[in-house]
Amino acid sequence: MIDNFLYIANRNGADGFKIMKLDTNLNYISSFGNQSPSTDSITGNFYGPKRFLAILNKKLTILDEGSTNESSGFQGDRLITITDITGSGWETYGQAGAGIGQFEFYWAC
Repeated sequence: MIDNFLYIANRNGADGFKIMKLDTNLNYISSFGNQSPSTDSITGNFYGPKRFLAILNKKLTILDEGSTNESSGFQGDRLITITDITGSGWETYGQAGAGIGQFEFYWAC
């Protein structure tokens, strides 16, 4: 919770993947983001923010994970940070893989 608000990864939202902002009474305030159709790096386009949200230095850090698409071979794994629910300060880090700066996020135990 930042500044008495709750942030939720809402991957099945009506408008695609997004981050939702609620007040402490769970009333909807606003949301941000869309589902990305590919590995683009357009601000606001998520692969799938579905694992967790974390607060670090007053930013939201989002584990953004896409799934493999058999026709294109697409798999996206990266970290995204934003400063607020409007997406300002959008920064991405990493990509899918097993090397330095690459991620293979867990999907089963």
